[in-house]
Amino acid sequence: MIKVVFDTNVIIDGLLGHRSDCEEIIDCFNAGIFRAAFSQETIGELMYITKKIANQELQLEEEKIAFLLYIADMFFYYKSVNTLKIRGNLEVYCNDKFDDMFLECSYAGHVHYLVTNDTKSGLLDINCYEFKIVPSIEFLEQIKGYKHPQ
Repeated sequence: MIKVVFDTNVIIDGLLGHRSDCEEIIDCFNAGIFRAAFSQETIGELMYITKKIANQELQLEEEKIAFLLYIADMFFYYKSVNTLKIRGNLEVYCNDKFDDMFLECSYAGHVHYLVTNDTKSGLLDINCYEFKIVPSIEFLEQIKGYKHPQ
């Protein structure tokens, strides 16, 4: 099974319908086509951003809770990665120290892909690891023929 780390921007854009390719990734996520990996830092950022968005954009408390529970379910059902042993010890990091957590999670989680749409962090310029770092649309193109094993 394909293992993936998603930058927060990909998940948020998919959940809010800001990008159709990210929405398709969420659909694939829900269908179990790949296995996502999260570290304490990556899920923490995702929960923080999700809570902020829920409070700003959703009116009903039930909607806010459902939005946050969806993220909690993602974390519960997918792979947890411990990055403590490698923190600060990778050979290459990106331009944004706050996005290094995605590199560390990808490395420690032995994933196939790190998917991001962040063009400013320099993540997309890094190609020295065993995992591929790609934008969401390229990720979809690469897994398009992939079928979930029965």
